[in-house]
Amino acid sequence: MKDRYKALAKPRNLLTGGLGASGRDLSTLFVARAIEKYLKTGGGFAFVMPHGTLTRLPHTGFRTGNWSSVETGPLTVSFGTTWDLTKTPTGFPMVSCVISGTATSPAVAMTHTVEKWSSTLKTADVTWADAATTFTTTTGDLSQLNSDADLPVSPYKKVFRNGAILYPRMLIVVEPAPAPALGAGAGRRRVRSRRTTTEKAPWKNVETIEKSVESAHVHPVHLGETILPYRPVGPLLVVLPLDTDRIMKRAELDEHPGLASWWDEAEQKWATNKVANDTSELVDRIDYHGQLAAQLPLAQHRVVYTASGNTLAAARLDDPTAVIEHKLYWAPVGTVSEARYLTGILNSKTLLTRVTPLQNVGLFGARDFDKNVFYVNFGLYDPTDPNHATLVELVTQAEAVAAGVTVDAGFQRNRASVRTALETAGLAQQIEDAVNKILPVITT
Repeated sequence: MKDRYKALAKPRNLLTGGLGASGRDLSTLFVARAIEKYLKTGGGFAFVMPHGTLTRLPHTGFRTGNWSSVETGPLTVSFGTTWDLTKTPTGFPMVSCVISGTATSPAVAMTHTVEKWSSTLKTADVTWADAATTFTTTTGDLSQLNSDADLPVSPYKKVFRNGAILYPRMLIVVEPAPAPALGAGAGRRRVRSRRTTTEKAPWKNVETIEKSVESAHVHPVHLGETILPYRPVGPLLVVLPLDTDRIMKRAELDEHPGLASWWDEAEQKWATNKVANDTSELVDRIDYHGQLAAQLPLAQHRVVYTASGNTLAAARLDDPTAVIEHKLYWAPVGTVSEARYLTGILNSKTLLTRVTPLQNVGLFGARDFDKNVFYVNFGLYDPTDPNHATLVELVTQAEAVAAGVTVDAGFQRNRASVRTALETAGLAQQIEDAVNKILPVITT
């Protein structure tokens, strides 16, 4: 089915960029094929679609309205006004929109101007007679991410990267276990699979692994939940076959008996319980797209920020043994000052305000910062720039305040506690003022 999708979508200009599975959407192919097969020239169409059709990068080609190719022949449409249903209960399991148009030549692309529908309804399960009077419509604009757009981009976009997919967690993420009577052994520590109530089948039914593993191969790992504004908190632990600058090959594991024993059992459980048509080994899974190998050798100074959420949290890491998981984006930096410059910008409401229109929209609002933060074109750190120096000094103070906050609640409450402490100390607004002097001026 994946091969068939690509064979149909690519010649119709429906695949934009180097996309993984998350960037593909059957809905746009369905629309293009329906129009190709059934619509006469001059005929009209309208479809309810995922909201991302209007704004997301993978749908750049679809929005052009030109799906012609040697294979399809002429296939063009003229898009009419689209409806943004972000503020409307539809009953669909995602935020939706409505696209419409006619089969015409030449193509007329979808614009960023939309009709925004909003309703006071709490549920979609009513008749139109009851719903009609609850709607209001206004004309507005959406921010579109188009592959051919000449968007200003921060130079930091190139250096930040998504962390590693460390899954299934129960095979990799561990917690300390009581040592046996004779101890764990020289240079080893006793660990076992870290189990949680959020595990899903089949992994929640897989037996826990418990072994003594060489300490050098038990790494701290940071996830989204371990990052607060200006402060990392206690990382979890993972067992990984890492050498200084690479992921070990199987033959190398025998030199580390504890690691080899753990990894052999983990691989066996992976082979037994993974999806039937998955031919990958566990090490391939955790290094998907090279997201683990890219972290090696582990840098002394790194900046991390959360990949999604209502607000963004960023912090500086100075632990050269820690691994970063995929709910975070990370980049190595040359100095502590540069790290503080970046965390000051990334934690700011000023940046968040400008990024929010570029985020994907889910049922609970904007989500997925990803690398959209770098479409705000702030420059590289310059130690001679007085505005940069001011921000670095303020962030130094912010880190001290964040470090003094008691963090014994869930990560969301902990983040709120840090932000409250920064406001009380008078630093929050000073940082916003400093960031506002660094970010490029918005022109209309």
